[in-house]
Amino acid sequence: MRATTNQNARTTLRWRAIITLIALLAAMLSFLLVSPSFYGKTHAASPSVSQPGGWFTYGYNPGRTGYNSNEMIINPTSASSIKLLWSVKTGSIISVQPIVAKGLIYWGSWDGIFHATRSNGTQAWTANLGRTPTPSGCSGREHGVMGAATFASVQINGVSTPVIFVGGGKDVFYALNATTGAILWQDALSSPPTEIWASSAFYKGSIYISTSSWGDCPLVQAHIFRLNPATGTIENTFNVVPNGCTGASVWGSVSIDTTNSTLYFATGNGGSCSQNETTAVAIVKLNATNLSFIASWRVPASQLGPDSDFGNTPTVFTATIGGTTHRLVGVANKNGVYYALDEANFAQGPVWQHTIAVSGQDPEAGQGSISPSAWDGNHLYLGGGNTSINGQFCQGAVRAVNPATGASIWQTCLNEGAVIGAVTVVPGVVAVGEGNALALMNASNGSVLAKRFDSGTSSNKYYGGPSIFNGVAYIGNEDGNFYAYGNASQATPTPPPSPTILPTSTPGTIIARDTFHRANQSLWGTASDGNVWGADANTQSVFSIANNTGQISNGNGIYNAVLGPAIGNSEVLFSGTINSFNNSNFGAVLHWSDTNNLYKGYIDGSHVIIQKRVNGVSTIIGSTPFTATAGKSYTVRFRIVGSTLTIKAWQTSTPEPTSWMATATDSTFSSGSCGLRTQVQSGTILDVTSFQATAQ
Repeated sequence: MRATTNQNARTTLRWRAIITLIALLAAMLSFLLVSPSFYGKTHAASPSVSQPGGWFTYGYNPGRTGYNSNEMIINPTSASSIKLLWSVKTGSIISVQPIVAKGLIYWGSWDGIFHATRSNGTQAWTANLGRTPTPSGCSGREHGVMGAATFASVQINGVSTPVIFVGGGKDVFYALNATTGAILWQDALSSPPTEIWASSAFYKGSIYISTSSWGDCPLVQAHIFRLNPATGTIENTFNVVPNGCTGASVWGSVSIDTTNSTLYFATGNGGSCSQNETTAVAIVKLNATNLSFIASWRVPASQLGPDSDFGNTPTVFTATIGGTTHRLVGVANKNGVYYALDEANFAQGPVWQHTIAVSGQDPEAGQGSISPSAWDGNHLYLGGGNTSINGQFCQGAVRAVNPATGASIWQTCLNEGAVIGAVTVVPGVVAVGEGNALALMNASNGSVLAKRFDSGTSSNKYYGGPSIFNGVAYIGNEDGNFYAYGNASQATPTPPPSPTILPTSTPGTIIARDTFHRANQSLWGTASDGNVWGADANTQSVFSIANNTGQISNGNGIYNAVLGPAIGNSEVLFSGTINSFNNSNFGAVLHWSDTNNLYKGYIDGSHVIIQKRVNGVSTIIGSTPFTATAGKSYTVRFRIVGSTLTIKAWQTSTPEPTSWMATATDSTFSSGSCGLRTQVQSGTILDVTSFQATAQ
């Protein structure tokens, strides 16, 4: 401001200075009231990318830190006053951590029912995602939704769509419309007895999910998948053990360090090829962009007891060691030891380890730990089973430790039961399920602020960890009770009821699908959806399953493969690689009745082409230039609605084009089968990695 000798101006300046001082004091007070340091923590740096507006995935973010830095309503002062706002009863075990997005709480249970619940406890919609029968010769019950969902906004056909990703029964991975529950796509990653215990992760336009066995009965080959979130197309697969082997299940979820695009997971017991399974009972590091292997570290034999494997999810965190910031990954084993590894020297093993529970085979009985840790940018919080603190036996415990050394800062003995689910932290408060109680503790010293008990018997445990968002803690119990705890003022008015929406056969419904994830064999046999491949796929020796792909090799000519029922309006979406385009091409067929009557959409290395073939005579009815390189994976989408045929193609590792590349109009065929058709020469090898047909 320009200086002046005018008295009124000087008076104005003094008042403005006073007002400015008051504003500064108010800002400082506001900072103290909302800053995490007000609750005894100093955060030099945020541990993760903030996700305001919800709890979108297991562990809050892809690094699985379990920390919602935006929560200010539940704090050390208010925690003791939380009350039950509402509860919902479902038909089976709840082992998921709930997620919150778009004003809804999403959670599932072992009866296969997935719920979208409003903030007042009324149901917006439910979806039946099926159950997996208990494998023959194994004990246990049928199980449906076992892992937490993930929410993301995804561009689908050029439209931003709210999507829920969640695993259901029979190893089927679903993408659901978050608003209605309608199935956008579903992917049978394998077949029973393979399971999806894990929760997915969304990162840089891809969705990641892992598979496992039901316990160790029977062992299966575990995989990590990277999928296109708009289509479900499998972009990359990592075989945790070599083909032909079993074991190294991934019961926990993958964690992603978003600063350097690295992915981490922990594995179960080895199996049929245990001498060659260097990634069993291990922590594994992959490149998140393509799932290529980087490094792994195995638990030493000297630290193994009966069934001392990992059933847990790693946490990504940082620590200052020797004056330098290091990026670390930590996870607890069923031997009761928490291991922290430096990302930069991963294969060298832990920089520190901390025993948090007794070793054993049954975490539910208090042996070892399958509880993912939490990190708030300052302390690391560890949960586990039976232990001793200062000479006192504890059924469970939570410890705050120094992330650089693992040294205890405080330890809290819990005697309602073991901590099985994930640890959750918000500024000033740590929350866990311990036995049949939800416990809230002061993050500064571990003192218990509140305990709220399940209404069932004391033997029913909180298997999934709590989520805290907007002043409410959500958690589900093994007895099927789902709870919302908060201050009474958090309860919201009840809106008019709306009908439950169940996914039905609508346009976009999948009618046939194959992931090709099965043992190497001659011919293509039975697809992952249970349908049997037709045409040449089960009669011509050029067809085989090789390394989790549908392969066509050692042929010379034209070959057809069809799957699913005859249909009118339809679409085929598939991905594959061909080693040469020399007089060769590959594509999809619609309205196929035999090798002489069909529509074909394909790429030949220089064009995307729509062709009709009538009584053995082929005519190109649509074409556009498109350069494709042999040896690279391409995805083709070929559709017919009414008499309009459309096609697009793109390199699988790149985003799908928003516009169709070629269009044609023809009404020769009104219906027929969906499938694939290729023309190959001697020496040509075609590998198909995924196939999907949908009604339109």
